[in-house]
Amino acid sequence: MTNNATLNSLLNDNRLTGTNYPEWKRKLILVLKPEKIHHVISTDGPPLPHTTEGDDYVAWETFKEKDALATVYILSSIDKNLQSSCDDLESAKDVMEHLEQTFRKQVRLARQ
Repeated sequence: MTNNATLNSLLNDNRLTGTNYPEWKRKLILVLKPEKIHHVISTDGPPLPHTTEGDDYVAWETFKEKDALATVYILSSIDKNLQSSCDDLESAKDVMEHLEQTFRKQVRLARQ
């Protein structure tokens, strides 16, 4: 379970505003890891199975639940103007790819 202080820090003190992307992403991962949902920001989920019975459906449903939770954390921790740019995105991975592309220059500078 997520440490409340870390989550509060992400939601309040480290909200993504556009100039702090590398630090925000690092803090986001610190929040997502204890929830065991950090993988959804970089992984495609399993395809929708043809039936609602069996392990394939359970795996799909579990991934979708984790993805929805990660998406809530992400969108709750970014500036409202940035939130609106993510309205049509369907998954946490899509949101993260959009933000990474938006702030690509900051990402490159942080890696140097």
